[in-house]
Amino acid sequence: MGVVYRAEDLTLGRTVALKFMLPPYTLDDTASARFLREARSVAALDHQNICTVYEAGKSDDGHLFLAMSYYRGETLKDRLTNSGAPPVEEALDIAAQIARGLACAHAAGIVHRDLKPANVMLTAEGAVKILDFGLAKSRDQTMTVTGVAMGTVAYMSPEQLLGERADSRSDLWALGVVLFEMLAGQHPAQSGHGVETLTRALEDREREKPYDAVAVTRLVDRLMQNDPADRYQSAEEFLANLATLRAQTVAGTNSATGRGRRALGVPASGRRRAALVVGAAAVILALSLGVAWFAQGFRGNKAVDPKAGPITTRYSLAVLPLKNLSRDADQEFFADGITEELTSTLTKIEALRVIANQSVVQFKRSVRPASEIARSLGVKYLVDGSVQQDSAHVRVRASLIDAARNTSVWTRTFDRERRDVMALQTEVALAIAQEIEVAITPQDRARLATTNSVNPEAFELYLKGTQARYEANATGDFRDATRLLEAAIAKDSTFAPAYAGLAFIYAFDGDEKRARRFTDKALSLNPKLAEGHMVRGLIQQFFKWDWTESERALREAIALNPGFAEAHHELGMLLSRVRRHAEALEQVQLAAYLAPMSARFENGVAEVQLFYGHYAEALAIAERLLAADSTFGAAHQVRASVYGAMERWDDAANAWAACVRATPIGCGYGRAQRGSIYGRTGRRAEALKILDTLKASFDSAARSGKRGEFELDIASVYMGLGDRAEALNWLERGVEAHAYVLYLAIDGQYRPLYGEPRFQALLRKIGLPS
Repeated sequence: MGVVYRAEDLTLGRTVALKFMLPPYTLDDTASARFLREARSVAALDHQNICTVYEAGKSDDGHLFLAMSYYRGETLKDRLTNSGAPPVEEALDIAAQIARGLACAHAAGIVHRDLKPANVMLTAEGAVKILDFGLAKSRDQTMTVTGVAMGTVAYMSPEQLLGERADSRSDLWALGVVLFEMLAGQHPAQSGHGVETLTRALEDREREKPYDAVAVTRLVDRLMQNDPADRYQSAEEFLANLATLRAQTVAGTNSATGRGRRALGVPASGRRRAALVVGAAAVILALSLGVAWFAQGFRGNKAVDPKAGPITTRYSLAVLPLKNLSRDADQEFFADGITEELTSTLTKIEALRVIANQSVVQFKRSVRPASEIARSLGVKYLVDGSVQQDSAHVRVRASLIDAARNTSVWTRTFDRERRDVMALQTEVALAIAQEIEVAITPQDRARLATTNSVNPEAFELYLKGTQARYEANATGDFRDATRLLEAAIAKDSTFAPAYAGLAFIYAFDGDEKRARRFTDKALSLNPKLAEGHMVRGLIQQFFKWDWTESERALREAIALNPGFAEAHHELGMLLSRVRRHAEALEQVQLAAYLAPMSARFENGVAEVQLFYGHYAEALAIAERLLAADSTFGAAHQVRASVYGAMERWDDAANAWAACVRATPIGCGYGRAQRGSIYGRTGRRAEALKILDTLKASFDSAARSGKRGEFELDIASVYMGLGDRAEALNWLERGVEAHAYVLYLAIDGQYRPLYGEPRFQALLRKIGLPS
């Protein structure tokens, strides 16, 4: 229908793709109308997997044109022609990105009707873009002459070939053909037995294991059912099944394929304290989609090689909660603390995957077989044992269990004076690493270098204070944790971890002065303390909006402790907020891989997917989390935000209401979001009522001298009401008051403000990308 040129936009100085309809079509009024319909339809779509349309019109000599984004890269057709079939994981990733773009279009009532490899662009940055909605049509308006099949025959669904009405399921048929071609290396029409051909082709690709050939074939086969009623009924359903296939692949191999995914998410918690409360929740659930691909032997914070093949899980373990054999039953906290400290010490060995303690603590006193526990955690070895202390010594007995054989392959007892408990942990860690033949690098030895001795009483107070801090994450009351950590410092003023623990509490409580003071003290005592660098990164981000320094500090924490799940998670959150979503997804998936079954880290994956516009995947994770714990506020927020981003306003309003019911304090943001939705859907009186309530709360907090952080809530309602000027006024007040504006650059509700100079000035003031 058209010809496309690379051109320069002289007004804005950018390169564009300029498409002109070919003369035979410009003479046809119906085709011309269809062309302009494409412009109106596609320009309304805002998704990273759909080509952006800037402008449409008619040239001086009467030629219809479209000005679109210009992407450097190659079409999928060129890739298949020049390089043949891509690896299975890459093919599935391309199909997933196509499906996300289709889901967005279908939600807007747009059917592509000409999906094929030539209309799929693979950009130089690794993104997938669906091109040429030239044959798209609106669900409620058809321009096709009855009986005339529109599209490219080789990728047309049976109903299109018959000239019947095409709907979203027709695009899914085409997606099936495209996916078949990527996996089998040939078009299904080239074989008389398509299913058998695909299964055989997958079975022949031994390097692509552990994907089950039959399971992958079944996925494609359902896309290509002749009867539309037998196909997937939506792109979201296909994406959900694809996610399940990947998760089952992981579970079936008790390891991961090791393929790093290219980053494939609207606001999370709007409150510093609420984010912390969410942070400690741990829920038993299946590994989230995408997480498992990080099982490849990662090297610190470096990217995983997406072309690397499967690896063994030889260098992976989890430390089960050590049993308390001390005579005093009150020493249970000591056994728990030593378990966590030993785990943290092991995570400093870069080549060793160690499951975070918060994922393992659920197995305390478990009677499940070792093989079952190891399989659920995705590790080869378990460390089991006991800890005992008396007035002078600490004794740790450790056993290394080969989970597959369910037998102990090594047992050893370690004994040290109480004040040398830190050195004892290093000794145990090195012995375990030696037994499973992990190569210890000079960098590992530097990280594991024995620290100074510690006052035994201070160490015990620190363990109690740390566990009290974890418990306070759910209640918001950190008084006991603060008291215990302060007591630890009083016993030993040189014990750096206690200072870092206090700094963490004050950082999330909004006390910059004390947070910074305790962080500086911790790092002056121990510059190699990863926790200290992580808290410094949070301080720079929360209080100074210094994104560069925050990133530097978080990466330093990871360099000092490559398996530090918390630091990877926080780095991912930062990268997402500055719109570096590809890198963000890698980090949060790695955090969830290091700490499987952690609701906080799973939700981090969902949040980044959400900000990146991958709504189906974000929603799937949120639904799994809520199925495990219906009171998990952060997952409620992700689910409600997905519905809002998709403009499913009724679902969004109901989801925010459910969030408020489940966690009234942690989901206070939901009231404002419901007000915004009411404004967008014509329920102005209800929106104004909520607005009045928020303003009254703001005034009350101001009179009492407290920070209520209502500015962003009020701005959200004004956005829903369409009053951009007032929304900007309140956003400016929020920035001036240093409210929690970290999501300002990526919160989808502010997209209408992107062209406003005042909004851009706010982003510059915060240091966020425009």
